[in-house]
Amino acid sequence: MAKVHLVKNAAQDYPQAGIKKGESYYWWAFYGQKRQISKEMPKKSQTVSSEFLQEVYSVEEDLGVLHASKYPNPEDSEDLSSDVGDFVGRIQDAQEECQSKYDDLNEGFQAGPTGELLQGRVDSAQEMIDAIEVIDLNFDPDGDESYADWLQGRIDELQAVSYEGE
Repeated sequence: MAKVHLVKNAAQDYPQAGIKKGESYYWWAFYGQKRQISKEMPKKSQTVSSEFLQEVYSVEEDLGVLHASKYPNPEDSEDLSSDVGDFVGRIQDAQEECQSKYDDLNEGFQAGPTGELLQGRVDSAQEMIDAIEVIDLNFDPDGDESYADWLQGRIDELQAVSYEGE
């Protein structure tokens, strides 16, 4: 993960990032690559060079901005379920790509650090998928809970899901 630096007072304008001399900004860089700058603190997905981590962190970020106002009515719970299915699909795609890379390694590399890293990512992605899939996204209008309470509870559960691997 790239280290993010805060510059409190820009010495010059950076028009490509909308930063004017004197304004604060953030910068970070990956080894051997050009420095990236932004007025806003970069998202976690922007500070990693791994495509796999970019995708799973991006899903985390998307889960983090879920808001009840997007699903105001009980019939909108199907939209929530569809959106969550899309998130799971994105994780599965990243997981399958990682598994494919692992499978393409010869046995010696599979048993080494690279193989362990890839297999760990596959396993951690599955844990993330499992954590999402156990959340019951079927609202019961005859249940004891109001739709608003049920929805906020599901959103809280989804936002608690995170990727725990390397």
